[in-house]
Amino acid sequence: GMYGISIPGLGYLMGYDSDDDEGGGGSGRGGDDDDDDDGEDDDHFFSSATSPWSMLQKAVAGEGAAAGDTYEQLEHSERMFLGEFVAMLQRGFNVTKHGRRGLAQARTLVLSGDEASISWGSRKSSARQAVGESSTLAVVDLCEVKRGAFAGKSMSPTKARCCFSLIAKQRTVNLETIDPEIRELAADGFNLLIKREKQRQ
Repeated sequence: GMYGISIPGLGYLMGYDSDDDEGGGGSGRGGDDDDDDDGEDDDHFFSSATSPWSMLQKAVAGEGAAAGDTYEQLEHSERMFLGEFVAMLQRGFNVTKHGRRGLAQARTLVLSGDEASISWGSRKSSARQAVGESSTLAVVDLCEVKRGAFAGKSMSPTKARCCFSLIAKQRTVNLETIDPEIRELAADGFNLLIKREKQRQ
């Protein structure tokens, strides 16, 4: 689909619990120079009960094998999830960006190869193109992720569940995803990115 991410089955997000809680999550992809935008690579990320996304959700929710696990296990799930999220973000993550003047535009978020900055270009432009200063956010400047309606904006609860804001030192970037599950995925991923950056400092 045009959003670059297809979610074949959302069963695990609706309380589906699998008995198969063993590891998994190694992906057979080579490198990140895959320029196609059809999202097929991302299927395993969501659909499998042992995917990093679903393992992290279980660990956080205290379900399945993760319920009695130690903090180290959650750390492992977080690392796996962050690794997948980074790879996905480097290939391009499609969102709707809401500008300061209320303008909503389709944009592709891309994490740089050195994982130091996030940029967004229009969907038509290449994810690899050089972008101006105003279209870039340094990961080190990210402070927090705020889920829900944008500050000072009123919107329906349904729409608010698809939105989140990246709060940085000098600016705030307001983003909307196609559904609440993708919003949760993105917010969790950016939170882990911020957490890792703070640990490095």
